[in-house]
Amino acid sequence: MRTSALVIAAALLSLLACGLSFTDKESVEVPGDAAPDLKLALAKEVATQVWEAGFRQAVQRQFPDLTDSELDGLGIRWNTFTLKPIVGDLEPKTTVSIQCIFQQKRALEFGKPIVKFCKELVEKALQARISKPSAA
Repeated sequence: MRTSALVIAAALLSLLACGLSFTDKESVEVPGDAAPDLKLALAKEVATQVWEAGFRQAVQRQFPDLTDSELDGLGIRWNTFTLKPIVGDLEPKTTVSIQCIFQQKRALEFGKPIVKFCKELVEKALQARISKPSAA
């Protein structure tokens, strides 16, 4: 009996020592009828542009209480998702998105306004890029 209590206590202590972390995400779908590889290239371009234009600094200005360590939990990635129907004659559909990510250890709801702000930055940059005529 005493051994099982010690095992449970040790397990709880190890969980606390590891610490909990929470990850919030918001996605922006790349619109249009272009081929997925072209949309993926556009997503990479926009995400890179947002990051290099001072993404981290913009978040820090908007949320000045974030520590450098917490800002290290910010990220932007681009990816594809393909839905392949398992029945019927429907064609697979591939979507491309840019995803804003914030991993932190404060509290479950803490990161939501941060990723929403990041999503707004990405949406503005994507809209500006789509509106800009491409170089021929």
